[in-house]
Amino acid sequence: MVVARVIIAFAGLTTMGALGWILYRFSGRAAALCGLWMGAVMPMIVFHERLALQDPVSTALLVLSLACVVAARAATAPTSSLAAGVFLGLAFLNKISAVFALPWLGLLYLAWQKQTGRPIFDRRLWWIAIAAAAAVLLYLRGEIFKLGSDLGRYHELAIGGDGTSPGFTARLAVWLNWYRAYGGWPLGLLVAGALGLQCRWPSRPALLAGAAWAATLLVNAAFYANTYARYLHPDCVPLVLFIALSIGGAWSVLPHIPRAAVILGLVVALGAWLNISRQIASDPASAPLPADEKQQYVTGPWSGRGLNGISQFLDDYADRNQVCCLVLAHRFHSPGCYGLMLAALGDPRLIVVPLTIGQPADLAAASPGLRKIAAGQRVAFFLLYEGSLYPAPAWLNLPGSTTHRVFEVPHDATNPFGLYQFEP
Repeated sequence: MVVARVIIAFAGLTTMGALGWILYRFSGRAAALCGLWMGAVMPMIVFHERLALQDPVSTALLVLSLACVVAARAATAPTSSLAAGVFLGLAFLNKISAVFALPWLGLLYLAWQKQTGRPIFDRRLWWIAIAAAAAVLLYLRGEIFKLGSDLGRYHELAIGGDGTSPGFTARLAVWLNWYRAYGGWPLGLLVAGALGLQCRWPSRPALLAGAAWAATLLVNAAFYANTYARYLHPDCVPLVLFIALSIGGAWSVLPHIPRAAVILGLVVALGAWLNISRQIASDPASAPLPADEKQQYVTGPWSGRGLNGISQFLDDYADRNQVCCLVLAHRFHSPGCYGLMLAALGDPRLIVVPLTIGQPADLAAASPGLRKIAAGQRVAFFLLYEGSLYPAPAWLNLPGSTTHRVFEVPHDATNPFGLYQFEP
C-alpha cells in the first residue's frame, strides 16, 4: 500500500509539472502560477491523490499527452506527437474511462492549434492517433479479441448497464453536486471571477477550456451509470485551465484595482482550500468532505479501516505460537482480502487464499487441500469476514461448529472485521 501511495504521489507531482508547462505555453507565467496554486490545494484533487486509486495516474498520463502537444515547435516534427499518443494510449490502458477525456483533450488541442495558427487536422493529429492505437494494441494483442464477450462487465458505464441507473438529468445533478461538495464557495467565487474576466477580456484558449469542462459534465452524465467523485479527477484539469487561462489572459491588461481584486479573490478562495487540504492531510475523518466519500474511503467497510488490527493480530499470533497463519478471505470485491494479500507480500508468517466460504460444505470441500498445504509445517487456519460486505454466516457460532471467533475489530459502529479460527 505504501508503494501504491508513493506512485500516486509521484503521479500528482507529474500532473502539476505538466499542468504548469501547459499554462505557461498557453498564457505565460501568471496563468501557470495561478493554475499550480489551484491544483496544489483543490480539495477534490488533494483527497483523491492521497488514496491508492488509478484515477490520478490517468490524469497524469492525459496531462502529459497534452503537454507534449504544446511542446511541439514544428507542425511536421513527429517526436512530441508520438509521445503524446503513447501517453494517451497508456492512459486508456491504465483505466478505460480515460476515453471520456477525449472531448476535453480535443477542445484543448483545438485551442492550441488556433493559438499557433496551425490547421486543425494537420499531420501531428495522425501521429497522435497512430501512437495511441499502437500503444494499446501492442499491449493487449490477443486480448483485444476477447473484448466483445466481456462488455457486460463494464457495469460502470450507462451503455453497459441494466437500464436501472438514473437518467441523464439526475446524473448531471450528481456530478455538479460533487463539485459543489468539494469546491464549496471558493470554487463558485473562482468560476464567477473567471466568467467575469471572460465577459470583459475574452480569451479563446480560456473559452475553449471552459467549453472542455462543460463537455466533460455532459459526457459523464451521458455515459457513467455509477457516479463516484473519483471519476472527476481527470476532469478537474480543464476546470483549472479555464480559471487560470482566464486570469492569465487578462493579467497584462488589468487595471490596478481589478488586478488587486483578482489577487484578493485568489488569496481568500485558495486560502480556504488550503485549510481544507491541510485537514485532509492530517485527519480526513474530521475534514469538511462529503459524508458518503468519508464513509467509502475513510471510515466505512470499503475503506479497509480496521485491517491493520487484523494484520497485527495475525503477526502476533504467528510469533507467539511459531506458526504460519493461513487466512481464507472473500475472493471478489473485498478490501480485507486485497489488503491482507498486500500485507502478506514478503512475509512468511502470512498466507492469504482468496476463497469464499459461505456454507459448511464449502469448508469441507476446501479441507483436503488445506491439509495438504499444512503437511509437514505448523499452520493455523483462519476465516476473515467483513461486516456488511461479507457477513459471517450464523453457522460459524452454532454449538458443535469447528470454527470459533478469535478476534473482531470494527470498520465502523456496525461493520466489524471478524476473524474465525478452524481446523480443516
